Amino acid sequence: MLDLHYQLARFAEDDLDVYVHATTQERAIDRFQAEIPHLTPLPEQRFVGTLALSRKVSWDCLVSFRGSRYSVPAVYAGQLVWLLVSRGTHLLVLDARRAVIAEHALSPTKGTTVSQDEHYAPLRRGPARTYVVLAEQFLARFPHHAAFLAGLTTQHKLNPAAHLRGVLELALLYEAARLERAFAVAQEYQTYSQGFIRGLLESGEPPTASAAPSLPGRALPTAPVQCDLGRYQRLLEGAR
Repeated sequence: MLDLHYQLARFAEDDLDVYVHATTQERAIDRFQAEIPHLTPLPEQRFVGTLALSRKVSWDCLVSFRGSRYSVPAVYAGQLVWLLVSRGTHLLVLDARRAVIAEHALSPTKGTTVSQDEHYAPLRRGPARTYVVLAEQFLARFPHHAAFLAGLTTQHKLNPAAHLRGVLELALLYEAARLERAFAVAQEYQTYSQGFIRGLLESGEPPTASAAPSLPGRALPTAPVQCDLGRYQRLLEGAR
């Protein structure tokens, strides 16, 4: 019992609230009583501090967090954003000025993609820039030519979006039937560039897949392409 009283006495002596502060020349506990009328009450729920994490938005307009991916508005593709957990159940995405640009409910399952359609709306209204949206637009317009899309993606794996964007721009100028015949010829020659498709369309009515494509003043070889397709590409580009 004596030991307990001794500990309490030592605690009181060491309590900084009863020391006279060197600057204010007042005890902290007395100063606190004078400041109470000027203080605001604490919130009903305890404040939970969180740490914001930086992430770079992918060109698919997604950020990764805890094993899942969440969409952000398309204008932030390629930019740095901040992620903040809110209420333990939602993910806030903030821009460089810490303004909230997106909010998602946290996914309970890893490996999922949580997206909002309005984040991609600007890309669908104007010329698309990301491969995901471009592929979606291509398949919506040419649902029976997934094989051509796969070939283009494989042959131009470093930048498939550039060639796919060019093909979709041609779809605004030419009839769908002519593009579909050009896709068939491209598959026969295993040449999936937008320059090849443009060359076929500009040369006139694209032939059927079983016939060799021709250009004004020049003709493409009819031998099947095995490895090097650069010769055919240069031939078409030179004819324009």
